[in-house]
Amino acid sequence: MVHWVSFLDGRQRVLLFTEDVAVVTKARQAEELEQWNQEVRVSLQNLGLSLVNGPGRQEVAYIGIRSSGVVWEMKPKNRWKPFSQKNINLLEKTFTKGDTGWSKLETGLEVNLSPATMMMRAPLSCPIRRNFLSGIQVEFKQSPHQRSLRAQLHWLQIDNQLPGAIFPIVFHPVPPPKSIALDSEPKPFIDVSIITRFNQHSSVTQIKA
Repeated sequence: MVHWVSFLDGRQRVLLFTEDVAVVTKARQAEELEQWNQEVRVSLQNLGLSLVNGPGRQEVAYIGIRSSGVVWEMKPKNRWKPFSQKNINLLEKTFTKGDTGWSKLETGLEVNLSPATMMMRAPLSCPIRRNFLSGIQVEFKQSPHQRSLRAQLHWLQIDNQLPGAIFPIVFHPVPPPKSIALDSEPKPFIDVSIITRFNQHSSVTQIKA
């Protein structure tokens, strides 16, 4: 079995064929872990906008953007990743009990939730943290061979403020069924990422939504 990987070596694009999986992994990580030389991040926890009819000063609609509830995250490599919703519920339950020292959850996780430690040792060893997903987050990063722009909106709801409205809630996301949500990590309502990889002679743009 032959593997292939494409990566930048300075300004030169290299296409490598090899039978060694470790070489492919290192080549991919070298490009993914390239150090950013510029980074800008804007984050808002909650935001409310009120639409008012000018002459009568009557509120017509209210737009609410809010953050998530508590989210537990782990850092197996170089970035934080949320646990599944089931594990988040178990971690939060254990944390609110105030248990100190190592605890084993019913899903097999072994964690230490004391504020000074916050570690997991099974099924893998890495730091963990208690966090939340911002209502709005915009992140811009740039390195010598890559430019990244990511925008996330966690929850958007529009309410009709007119008296006697038949539909008081005009728009809001529908949460997934519990059977699906428990096995997956919390996700924002809108998540758009634009990545541009470039060198002296060409550039490639990748868009994810």
